Amino acid sequence: MEVTPTASEQRYATQSGVNDAPVAEDVIASNSPAISRDATPPQKSQHSSYVVVVNNGAGSSSRFDQKGLKAALPDATFDVLSVAPSGLDAAFDKAFNDRPSAVIVVGGDGTARNAAARAVVTGIPVILMPGGTMNVLPKIIFGHGDLARATTELPMLRPRLLDVGRIGGESFFLSAAFGFPGPMTRLREAVRSQHKFHRIWQAAGALLQNIGPSLHCRIGWRLDGMKWRNAHSLVIAVGGLERILAPGGEEHGHHLEIASLRIRSVWQMLFFGAAFLSGGWRASPRLRIARAQQVDIKLPSRRPLVVLDGEPMRISRANIVTLDRDALPVLAIPRDATSEATQRA
Repeated sequence: MEVTPTASEQRYATQSGVNDAPVAEDVIASNSPAISRDATPPQKSQHSSYVVVVNNGAGSSSRFDQKGLKAALPDATFDVLSVAPSGLDAAFDKAFNDRPSAVIVVGGDGTARNAAARAVVTGIPVILMPGGTMNVLPKIIFGHGDLARATTELPMLRPRLLDVGRIGGESFFLSAAFGFPGPMTRLREAVRSQHKFHRIWQAAGALLQNIGPSLHCRIGWRLDGMKWRNAHSLVIAVGGLERILAPGGEEHGHHLEIASLRIRSVWQMLFFGAAFLSGGWRASPRLRIARAQQVDIKLPSRRPLVVLDGEPMRISRANIVTLDRDALPVLAIPRDATSEATQRA
């Protein structure tokens, strides 16, 4: 089935001219039938080239060791671009236009998401290193969040294709969240701001103002051929919520997992928060879990605040969420090796 690029992917492809760029032999095309999720990769070229993009404003990127990188892959060449967060778009433009064997990314989840969106368009695989705070996508790639260890494991990486979620012309690689997660994410972003006290004060006020409307919010959703249901908060995760809460290299299946939460008071919200912290959240009577390949949704706004992979944004045409299988090319630790390492740990 032919996959239509999202709006953001079409904009990037047009601006960067990737549709006319020659494809290098050692670049993995995301729709190539010759590469399966468990395929044995060809021998690496001794002249592999990598572009490394380092977000020097990310949580643990200061521990990135360029000498360790060259020691791990002594026969490869590297173009290292260490930039501030404001320079990431230009750095990624250069990185993917250079058509390297892969783009190595050192940064947080937002940086990883930026690179992943471009990898879907170009077919150039990405290596997502643990350089931030949560490191959810890098933990899926390596099975852990240790930057130094990940650097030594670079020779072990093999091609893998990951699933991608789609909504309203945008892609997401972990989850899409609706309802109360929006204001909560705004508060989190304010805490990270350089002007913390002023921003936190504003965000906390906005959060308090949104508690009431969020509790009365009606997010409609339904699976194919089933009746509509309502939720106050809705999270749709690629592969499942456990893939986000306890990320690793293991396979979670080709599906979207839908977590529909109905909470009518602040007390119910607090009780669910306690259940979440204790690990018993799946048994909550306020929560409904379902799995599907596609979800129809109805949101109370034409341009709702949606949280994609932890990043809040306004999107339009948000009436359907779909799964695009094997759309993101990455280089990752083989799943059998990751499982063995997890058992040893």
